[in-house]
Amino acid sequence: MKNGKLLDLYSGYLISAFGQTTAAGLSSLLDGEVSHDQLQRLLASEEQTSADLWRIVKPHVREISNSKSKIRYGGTEASSSPSSMKRNRSSQESKTI
Repeated sequence: MKNGKLLDLYSGYLISAFGQTTAAGLSSLLDGEVSHDQLQRLLASEEQTSADLWRIVKPHVREISNSKSKIRYGGTEASSSPSSMKRNRSSQESKTI
């Protein structure tokens, strides 16, 4: 499996997990289709930055923000539209000042 596809798969695993994540856990989840060693080599092969992670996660965030779903942010439930989230964040910040 190519590194880009493997990184996308691993990122999806991290995003969707509710508890502790491990390379062995992903390998087990995939019935050994991707080995623990393949994941370890990928993670050790090149330095990953927050920009790399954002490039992978951004389409998922945009998909959610374009839906009519609700997002919990700072204990407040808000519409997932970016303008609504910005408005709610601004009102929360003004309350804490």
